[in-house]
Amino acid sequence: TRARITSDSPLFTQCSNYHGMHNVDFSVINVRRVARPQARRTAMLLTSNKTYEGDYNGAVAMLVEQCRECSSVLFDVMSVIWVRLRDSKGLHWKHGFQALQILRNLLYHGPLSAIAEATDGMDKIRLMKFYNDNMRSQICTQIRQVASQVYNLLVDRAKLYAIRRFCINERRMSRKQEKRYVKQVG
Repeated sequence: TRARITSDSPLFTQCSNYHGMHNVDFSVINVRRVARPQARRTAMLLTSNKTYEGDYNGAVAMLVEQCRECSSVLFDVMSVIWVRLRDSKGLHWKHGFQALQILRNLLYHGPLSAIAEATDGMDKIRLMKFYNDNMRSQICTQIRQVASQVYNLLVDRAKLYAIRRFCINERRMSRKQEKRYVKQVG
């Protein structure tokens, strides 16, 4: 029996299902048509002022996974991040804060090209290190801390690559444990 295709399914599975149902050629351009709108919408929801309805950490992990699977998804997510950093004034402070958190996750767990994309926007990240567009000083401090963390990772590549290696090893270990658990239960 085939497993049901959900929004949590891997991007490849979703694309192949869409192409099979609509009898569309499985080409790069057609895959991008399926992948891009969903990822952009998810990135906008995750960086919105409204509280994300659902598993926030799971959605961020899924977004990062989609960025690893398809480079055009990374491009869309990064464009959302830059827009959100630009409009994080006053009451929209959450836009910048959450965009920086997603960017940090992309640097830790995403494709290597995320580092190059983030480096292109270092000037925007550097500006966020001096964020002062909110009346509450605690919020400004939190945003400045995350921005400094992301900026320092981009400047100190050795540290960034060490953290990435650690994250990769943690993912491998958790997958091995999941496989053992499935074998024991099954």
